[in-house]
Amino acid sequence: MRRVAAFVVAIVGALSAAPAWSQPAAYEIAIEADAINQEHCADLYTSKVDQAASATLAVAEIWQRVDQFYTETNDPSLLFWRGVLAQCLGRDEAALTDLQAFVDEYGDVSMYSDMARQAKTRLRRLSGGGPVGQGPSAAWLRSAHRLEIDVGYGAGGGVDEMACTDSEAGALVINSVCLGGSAAAGVYSGLFAPVGVHARVDAFLARFLGLGARVTLDWAMPTNTPTARDPGATLMVAVGPQLRLLNSVASGGRAGWFRLEVRFAAAFGSISPWSGSKYRSMGFLDAGTWAVRHVGPAAWISGGFEISPKLFLEVGGWFAYYPRLPGTTTGQSVEGSPVDFRFEADQSEDLESEPTRVEDVVVLPEVVGTDRMGWGGRFALIAPVGKGVALGPFIGVDVNAVTLHFPNDPSDIWPLPIVPLQTSFNGTTREERAAHVNTTIDCDHDGDDACRKVFSTRRLDLVGRVGFEVRFGVGAAE
Repeated sequence: MRRVAAFVVAIVGALSAAPAWSQPAAYEIAIEADAINQEHCADLYTSKVDQAASATLAVAEIWQRVDQFYTETNDPSLLFWRGVLAQCLGRDEAALTDLQAFVDEYGDVSMYSDMARQAKTRLRRLSGGGPVGQGPSAAWLRSAHRLEIDVGYGAGGGVDEMACTDSEAGALVINSVCLGGSAAAGVYSGLFAPVGVHARVDAFLARFLGLGARVTLDWAMPTNTPTARDPGATLMVAVGPQLRLLNSVASGGRAGWFRLEVRFAAAFGSISPWSGSKYRSMGFLDAGTWAVRHVGPAAWISGGFEISPKLFLEVGGWFAYYPRLPGTTTGQSVEGSPVDFRFEADQSEDLESEPTRVEDVVVLPEVVGTDRMGWGGRFALIAPVGKGVALGPFIGVDVNAVTLHFPNDPSDIWPLPIVPLQTSFNGTTREERAAHVNTTIDCDHDGDDACRKVFSTRRLDLVGRVGFEVRFGVGAAE
């Protein structure tokens, strides 16, 4: 990062106390040293011999001039720059000597405070041993690749939640296992996610700005909540720009970068609504499965920094928000199927004592809307292994929530016929019993034996993954 303005202020302040004849020359040499350091220092370590040789000559020349003028004037700012240029040239011992001398002599002088902070940062880096931001990891972090490709695979597990989300559930609820007392309840299941694939491609039009796409495919084993079809697979595609900020070897610190991706995303998946029954033993009715699709904004933010000459750490997070879409964008991909369950006969006239019943969702309200949200974070430890290739493990946690909204009105409640399978029961013929149970029941007055309700249903998947990824970088911006 350039700190020319700060250096100029410090240099001007320092020169105000120096002899008048030395001020213009010291100012000019300090500004030139900063410019040469920013422009050529990174080129010393390029694989292009001509470029590296030219950069070495340019830096060595200004280093010699700074040393010569400092010897004549003892200008403090030039002591700092002599140490900076020595570090650039890989002369670590000379850099340590000059920068430490600067901090010892002028570290508490306010007009040199910015230079002192810079010098202390460089000293910490130099004292750590090894290449000063000049190893393979630093080179990768500072490479302004024209094209970047990232492909990874991970597997893991977590928790799946199915919950009723009707805000007015207490007013309309009849016979639903969605209830815990009089309030909506959720059910949690362990989740195994054997497939988590991600891919990213970015083409950079300039050193700091690129355009690209991300694709993510997640698939988890069924949890039987509420059906053996869920959670299923989720596909996300995101397209948009990326802002990339890279630091230079001229900074004297650890190599690093910052990235911000702002993208337009589309997500595709499915969800089975939670259709309840008052009979707790039977669990869920199968109300079918809906294919859901959403569009909305998404963002990824990440930072990477060198932790050793051969490794760097990346820390990042993402968030996607998909506003509610009308129910017309959602279609039923799988129809519901009947559910058989059995009770012990107690020789009573009550319908609940019948030995066998067949439950089937025969009336289902139209979906009025769906929405989705997702977020997560990750850590990756990456090692460059060759020209334009880096790889390493990652660990991450992702959360995805999708909601299916049904109308919250009396049409959500419907009666179901219950057809006994035995020919007679306590003196009642099959025909008589069938005629009775197939009569429409008023849920408010005749009791709630056959009343059912479909709730607005939310599914939330929290998955932790461990995986491995490979990155490719092609070309470099000038």
